Amino acid sequence: MSIGAPRARLMSPGRRAGASWWRRAWIAPLAALVVAALVYIWAYYITFDPRTATVDLPADQPLKYPVVLAHIVFGTVAMTTVVLQVWPWFRRRHPQAHRWAGWLYVVGGVAPSAALAAVLLPTLAAPTWFALASRVTLEVLWVATTALGVVAGRRRNYIAHRWFMLSSFALTMDAVSSRLVKVVLTPLYPDVIGATTFLLIVGWGGWLLNLVGVQLWLLRGAWRLRRADRRSAAATAPGPAPTPAARTTAGSA
Repeated sequence: MSIGAPRARLMSPGRRAGASWWRRAWIAPLAALVVAALVYIWAYYITFDPRTATVDLPADQPLKYPVVLAHIVFGTVAMTTVVLQVWPWFRRRHPQAHRWAGWLYVVGGVAPSAALAAVLLPTLAAPTWFALASRVTLEVLWVATTALGVVAGRRRNYIAHRWFMLSSFALTMDAVSSRLVKVVLTPLYPDVIGATTFLLIVGWGGWLLNLVGVQLWLLRGAWRLRRADRRSAAATAPGPAPTPAARTTAGSA
């Protein structure tokens, strides 16, 4: 399992294959954000006390808390392993560990976490159907992009594999970005925006920002690669064939 394609042609232009891990300026902030989000999430569940849970736990749904807890456990696996997957240095220096982390991301993270989220969806107290639709759409896209990435990888279509799995990464990071959106909007609530608007922006904004950002980054990389290919082709193309008049002049000389 590999999110990044192993071929140099799929690397972002301007990146050196042998760049040190510390030259990837984005990997440290990404890891820090993931750790911060996990610390925040687990602060309410590390004691395994239902009274500290951040979700409603009706008395007639005794199994909801164990399902929520299991969803968080598998989500933690997905969030930690996907950081390893998008880390180019780790992929190049430890390819076998990278592949194992990829399978763990899919089998021990995305698949069970999404399945448990589907179980929890009917129990969510969403203010509107549109707010609930954000969670449904997220889960469907998360599973779909991950599955398509796996299929593309098995078929050795590394360009499609990279595209789908980076999209899966963007959706996984909803656990981080949705909380950042919530922090930004909290000063505006409830004086400027009401509860329904607040939940709608947090529900849709977190993962949509991630997904759109990743698609734009991938499109930018594809455009730069095509531009480099055109320049390379123009530089190596043979010159125009001489005209008959030019050949005659050259022969008489």
